[in-house]
Amino acid sequence: MHEPFIWLELPPGDAVRQRLRVSTCVAQGRSAHQAWEVWDSPDHGRLYRLDGHAMAATADEHRCHEPLVHMPGLAHPAPCDALVLGGGDGASAREMLKYPGLQTVVVAELDAAVVEMSRRWLPSLPAGAFDDPRLQLRIGDARDYVVDAPAASVDLVVFDLTDPEDSPASGLYGADFLAACKRLLRAGGLLSLHLGHPVAHAQRIDTLLARLQASFRIVCLIHTDVPLYGGPWLMACASDDTDPLACTPTQIRSRIAALRAPLRCIDDGRYRQTMTRA
Repeated sequence: MHEPFIWLELPPGDAVRQRLRVSTCVAQGRSAHQAWEVWDSPDHGRLYRLDGHAMAATADEHRCHEPLVHMPGLAHPAPCDALVLGGGDGASAREMLKYPGLQTVVVAELDAAVVEMSRRWLPSLPAGAFDDPRLQLRIGDARDYVVDAPAASVDLVVFDLTDPEDSPASGLYGADFLAACKRLLRAGGLLSLHLGHPVAHAQRIDTLLARLQASFRIVCLIHTDVPLYGGPWLMACASDDTDPLACTPTQIRSRIAALRAPLRCIDDGRYRQTMTRA
């Protein structure tokens, strides 16, 4: 007998409406900031949603977190300190901790409930990252952390946040906050963030790219495919003085080989194929 399933409606984009096939709600709750749910799915494995938005699934989360972290990370010759904004599920931190020279990664997450949810119900996402002595978890508004952090103190800043529209992170995509994050980057540092679905979020993508290009000299598009998000997905990588497209295949191959754990969807060839100039 087939396991019964139901369809979850996801909030619509401008041009795409998506449903997820799921079988069982494993856990759910509401924090002071948002509602959260964990579901089992025959197609996506175990996944979680925040305020109805699908965030990550065990079957394909590497297609999201590897490009977001490693496209800027591999472009940098030797990252030592990193900042993840949001990222309470621990997956971006897990990827960041693969860099052998990394000394600290700060995860500035608003909602402690997301961290606890991931640790309990989706442990493959952090994969022990929260127990790594190099990780510093800061619960609270990421804006406060960024404003108070010293200038030129990190090599990588990764935005692993909820959507710009109608979420607790909506205020963290403005030009002023991008400038505040840029202040934290050392020479050669890079910043990455989600843009969205190229059709459903076209206006958002244009707006965010314009803000990045106003703040940074070099902006690259990262092209990936995340089934949980409806297929094609765009991210961006920005810097003033490190051009990810200037890296040679030999450099990328060497840097991937030096990582503490293997990658699933990025190699030296895919690195070049995945990125274009904005």
